[in-house]
Amino acid sequence: LKRIPEIEKVSTSLHIPGDERYSNLRIPLVKNGEEEFIDINHNMAGVDYPKTMGFEIEKGRFFDDKIASDNLSYIVNEAFINKYGIQDISGTSLNGSPIIGVIKDFHYNSLHNEIEPLAIRYEESYQSRIVVKLASANTSLIETVKKIALTTDEIDNAAVSDVLFLDQHIAKLYEKEIRISN
Repeated sequence: LKRIPEIEKVSTSLHIPGDERYSNLRIPLVKNGEEEFIDINHNMAGVDYPKTMGFEIEKGRFFDDKIASDNLSYIVNEAFINKYGIQDISGTSLNGSPIIGVIKDFHYNSLHNEIEPLAIRYEESYQSRIVVKLASANTSLIETVKKIALTTDEIDNAAVSDVLFLDQHIAKLYEKEIRISN
């Protein structure tokens, strides 16, 4: 997919903004040498997922596939840092893996909900979605979608290659409001 000229970035993830539920896991958080088990909204994603989604780094850095220790590392959001009172991410870990970055908060669920803590784990092997960022708004969507479908079919013709657009996926969270306003 990265060879298709109309595509700027490609990555993978288990969840995307607008999903009604993220994996909620109970995992150990170690900060200041103390361990506690926390319940956390959790996503697993490929190395370029934060950049593909346009997340902004607040502290630390994004994942880097050239750094071996980044495999299974975490990036968390500001809500996570605030909820657990983390001053410095160095030496802080989740599920035995380091937290290497903090991203600015974004609504990954409905705007009706407060932004909750989120942890994104860099793990290339456990995703169900391919996330694509187009190189230009002037790109023919129909032609690009055809190229994506052809490419994914070449790799695995049994894979489901439904295409959804993030704005439409998020709009589904507000169907009730849209119906009422109509």
